[in-house]
Amino acid sequence: MKRNLYTFTFLLLFILFSPKAVFASDFPPVTSGAGLFLPDSPFYSLDKLYQKVKLGFAFTPEKRAEVRNQILGERMAELRVMYAKADRRGINLSLIELTEEARKAEADIKEAQALGIDVSVLAKNVNDNLRDYRMILSKVSEGATSDVSLSLESASESLLASKIIVEDFLNTQDYEEAVNNDLEDELNTNVLGVSTRADKIEAKLNKLQKKASETAELEKKKIAQEETKLKKIEAAKKKLRMELLERRKKLLEERKAKLEAAREAAKKAKEAALKFKETRRAENELRQNTQEIEQTEVAN
Repeated sequence: MKRNLYTFTFLLLFILFSPKAVFASDFPPVTSGAGLFLPDSPFYSLDKLYQKVKLGFAFTPEKRAEVRNQILGERMAELRVMYAKADRRGINLSLIELTEEARKAEADIKEAQALGIDVSVLAKNVNDNLRDYRMILSKVSEGATSDVSLSLESASESLLASKIIVEDFLNTQDYEEAVNNDLEDELNTNVLGVSTRADKIEAKLNKLQKKASETAELEKKKIAQEETKLKKIEAAKKKLRMELLERRKKLLEERKAKLEAAREAAKKAKEAALKFKETRRAENELRQNTQEIEQTEVAN
C-alpha cells in the first residue's frame, strides 16, 4: 500500500513539475523578478493596484517613466513564468500588460522632454531594455507553437513601435547606434523567426498534399491563414527597415550639410582675418610714412 502511495506521489510530482522545466528552458532568463501575484492568480489585480500606487507617488513624467521601466521588467518575468506553465491566457495577459506599459513609458518620456527635462539617459535605458525584451521574444517565438508564436511576434512589433519613438529622445551618438541596432536585429532575427515559421508551414503543406481527407483540408485552410498573417508581418517588417534606412540617410545628409556650413563659416572667418591683417599692415605703413615726413619737415 505504501509503495503504491509513493509511486503515485512520484508520478504526480513528475506531471506537475516536468512541463515547467521543459518550457522554462526555452525562455531566456530576465534580470527582473515577477510581482507577488501572477496573471493566473485571482489576486493579480492587487499587484496592479500596488503598481498604480507607485506611479501615484511618481509626481513627474520622468519619474513615472522610470517606474514603468521597472514594471516592464516585471511583466517580462511574469511572461517567463506563464510560459513555463504553458498558460496561454497568462501569456496573452502578460504580453498585453507589457506592450501597454511600453506605450505609456514612451508617452511619459515625451511629456518630460516637452517640459524641458533632459531625458536622453532615461530614453537610453528604456530603449536598451526594449531591445533586450524584443530579442527574448524573438528567441522564444522560434520554438513556440503557432498561436503563441504569433502572439509573441505581435507583441514584439508593438515594442518596436515604442522603441522607435523613444529613440527620438536619444542623443546623436546613441540615436545612430540604436538605428544601426534595429537594422542589425531585424536582419539577424529574420523578421522574428518568420522564416522558421514559414519553413514549418511549408513542411505541413507538403505533408497535407498526401492527404485527401476532410480533416486534412481543414488543417490546410488553417495553415494557409497563418501563412497569410506571417506574410503580412514580414511585409510590415520590410517596410519598417526601409523607413529606418531612410531616417539614417536623412540623418547623415543633415550632418553633411552642417559640416559643409561649418567649413564655409571657417573659410569666411579666415578670409576676414586675412583682410583685417592686410588693413592693419597698410595702416601701419601709412602711419610710419606720415611720421617720417613730419620728422623731415621739422629737421628742415
